Amino acid sequence: APLTETERSRISRGLEELAARGVDVDDLAAIGAAYDRAHADAAAGRGDAAEVVELFGVAIGEHLVRRSARGWSVVTDAFGTDLGLVDARADTVIVPHNLVSARWMRGETGWIPDVVQHLVGLCPRAGA
Repeated sequence: APLTETERSRISRGLEELAARGVDVDDLAAIGAAYDRAHADAAAGRGDAAEVVELFGVAIGEHLVRRSARGWSVVTDAFGTDLGLVDARADTVIVPHNLVSARWMRGETGWIPDVVQHLVGLCPRAGA
């Protein structure tokens, strides 16, 4: 489904918070380093897991919107309804918050640059 004002506001708030933290969503290395720091902080009791998943779901999603042929949408899958990215040409869906939360639960760090670059390569923008 198309984004509502609520979802657009959610993305905007996330992007504002990321910018306030100095995270450039156009730079995968910066996103990855910031996630790894946030993960370490939360593991040490200095952060909130839900906030990390929200912020870095938005960061990854926005990076994919800017670099691939995907767009934000509201998607529903077996896990519920959330922000997702849709590729109209291939009818595929990515839920960035699920990418982050699954790796968070496994304690993974250092994964963002390679995984997100791979996703960009699967669905490049036309002419890219």
